[in-house]
Amino acid sequence: MNNSLIIADNINDLQMSGVDVDDMIKPPPRAGTGLHPWLFGQACKLKDIGATPEEAAIYIRASLDKHEPGREVFDRELNEAVRNAFLQAQRPGAIAWPKPKAKDIKAIVEREGAFTLERLKGCSPHKSLENLTAENAIGILFPGNPLLCLAASQWDAQTLEREMWRGREGNLQFIVPSPMVKPFGVTQDERKSSRCLDNVGPRRFLVVEYDMSPESGFWGPLVRRWEKKDISIFDAQAALLVNLATNPGLRIPLACVVHSGNKRLVLRPRL
Repeated sequence: MNNSLIIADNINDLQMSGVDVDDMIKPPPRAGTGLHPWLFGQACKLKDIGATPEEAAIYIRASLDKHEPGREVFDRELNEAVRNAFLQAQRPGAIAWPKPKAKDIKAIVEREGAFTLERLKGCSPHKSLENLTAENAIGILFPGNPLLCLAASQWDAQTLEREMWRGREGNLQFIVPSPMVKPFGVTQDERKSSRCLDNVGPRRFLVVEYDMSPESGFWGPLVRRWEKKDISIFDAQAALLVNLATNPGLRIPLACVVHSGNKRLVLRPRL
């Protein structure tokens, strides 16, 4: 890859310049294997070589159009990733995410007596999970009648008292993992919103997930190694999630684990 940034006001200008966007940034991964973090990472790279936020968005959109990662990336998601990348440099003491350590991950997953998915299920106080509806689960995680933000899609969030949601929870796939402090807030770009930093309350839960895939550059070799040892992706994730709750240096109380519907178990530890 070269670092010669071509100045362009829009995607058409970029295409007319003859530049190959693959010479500037890495092609996007397939949806479900780290596409959202890729947006932020490439925006950071473009920022480092002198792009403006607008130019970074143009380059990333051109790469998405060229490679079609398997799901639509709306302008709002792209623009938020670019904005966060450019804001990071302005935050005093900003710390980059540490890289995962394959050696430590292998030790946790492959050790004798490591947790498996079935063993994790056996730890649940709710033995009949088929009867644990979304309505019941929300009542357990958010007792009382707090303000909750739920949505069917990323773009139609509403913040209402918990009782106002009762009976509708099963049709909604998104929830903010903390109670809200008021129905509306003001976003960083001064829009009124039902879901933003201004109206979310103190963190109640930390959501943790692992985008494990045979196609991933980091996880792929590990997944193939575990397949030879009869360790499924879900068993590996169960071992890693339980480690967060039992590791003496962490001891993060585990609240619930859910299946994302794809290849991920999602942990919601209580803070």
